[in-house]
Amino acid sequence: MCKSIDDGSKWIPLTTEEVINGDCFEQLKGMADNSVDAIITDPPYDINFMGKGWDKNSLITNVEFWKECMRVLKHGGHLLAFGHSRTSHRMVSAVENAGFEIRDTAAWLYGNGFPKGQNLKPAHEPIIIARKPGAAVGMNIETCRTDAGRWPANVMLDEA
Repeated sequence: MCKSIDDGSKWIPLTTEEVINGDCFEQLKGMADNSVDAIITDPPYDINFMGKGWDKNSLITNVEFWKECMRVLKHGGHLLAFGHSRTSHRMVSAVENAGFEIRDTAAWLYGNGFPKGQNLKPAHEPIIIARKPGAAVGMNIETCRTDAGRWPANVMLDEA
């Protein structure tokens, strides 16, 4: 069941989670401080993909956007932000300038996609792992061991 909110977007209640459909920057402004356990986002990469307007002047370099993420995130909560190989360095700088601690970078390796112009075919996306300062919200790494008993790595492979 969905309930409308003032701007016409929808909140879709799940069990204890909610999916909010709307402009993320605007939706964040209406959320309470320290109310979110984790943020996983895949913002536009600011590469002007196929000349599309939605992929220009994106949020990745907007420190105010990342400060809003910081504001709603609980102390010690984690942010995972997908980036592009050509622009992720800009995103990391903006996330850090907003006050996050950069904890690590993971890599998603994949085989699909196509070359954009005269560039190489992308085969990975960096994923920035950052944390809001404060009491750490631990990740239960022990439960993430592989079938062979190995610790998880910071690389994910998509063999498609």
